[in-house]
Amino acid sequence: MKCTICGKDDLSVLSRTLRRGNGTVYYCEDCDMGLLEPCYKDAKEYYDKEYRKKFTDDLKKPSSDPEEMFKLQSMFHTDRVDIVRKYFDKKKNFLEIGCSAGQFLTHVYKKFSKYVGIELDTNCAAFIEKKFGVKVYTDELDKCDFKGNKFDYIAFYQVLEHTSNPLQFLADVKKLLKKDGKIFVEVPNLYDPLLHLWKVESYKGFYYHEAHTHYFTKKALQKLFKAAGFKINKMYFLQDYNLYNNLYWYFNNAPQPDCVFGLSKPHIDFQDAYEKVSRKLNKLFHESDAKYKKILAENELTSNIFITASGEK
Repeated sequence: MKCTICGKDDLSVLSRTLRRGNGTVYYCEDCDMGLLEPCYKDAKEYYDKEYRKKFTDDLKKPSSDPEEMFKLQSMFHTDRVDIVRKYFDKKKNFLEIGCSAGQFLTHVYKKFSKYVGIELDTNCAAFIEKKFGVKVYTDELDKCDFKGNKFDYIAFYQVLEHTSNPLQFLADVKKLLKKDGKIFVEVPNLYDPLLHLWKVESYKGFYYHEAHTHYFTKKALQKLFKAAGFKINKMYFLQDYNLYNNLYWYFNNAPQPDCVFGLSKPHIDFQDAYEKVSRKLNKLFHESDAKYKKILAENELTSNIFITASGEK
């Protein structure tokens, strides 16, 4: 296997254990990036028919129903919205690639002149079109016909790591971006705190999984975006799962049943008779979680990396 950025084929091994599926995650030292051979021959077929059956945010009640996915995840996009907020403009158009069931879209689609989506899962695409009245294409990016139209803003969150060739994907994105346009990108960070800080052995088999063909770092993203002709304007290190989710992993060596508690602001429902104490303790939990995430971000040990970038002139 060759590195998709530098072409090097002398790669070491990061993991031979995956969450779902079989395969070996290789590591390019020059690019500081993990790589995995795609598990699919046809991306459209895989993400439309297979992906949602295998990967879910609710381990207790796995579901591929778009409405359930929307309810579970739509409340957890504060960081993304806060970054994009400064670009709200009713004169600009917006393309979101991999818009899932509209979890991010619901917060921002009315802030632009036109909002368009791409989603390979046809059930999710139909759900979005019915619920929001937003046009959603169901083909891969290079097969979508936008009739010559280009976009002021293009976003893809937790998508780039799924592509078989991220350099080509970014080239296709650039063709659709207006001269002064910007892109918003989020990917999982290879330097995830549970993987590198907490030393939770079982997390390795959870973090690496068959649908992620790339495992990016700051260095890898800098090299990739430069090679694709993009200028990174700003890079954010974002920690979505809270301190108590990480502690749960540490003490139980396993994930929580669903994503809600881990993505929410920490809050414990104590006995009603101790309302004053409860208030003080939950305040302490909120402050501790905020400080924890700040320390992780300062040391670039977060679950996600978010980038704003523009095409180089």
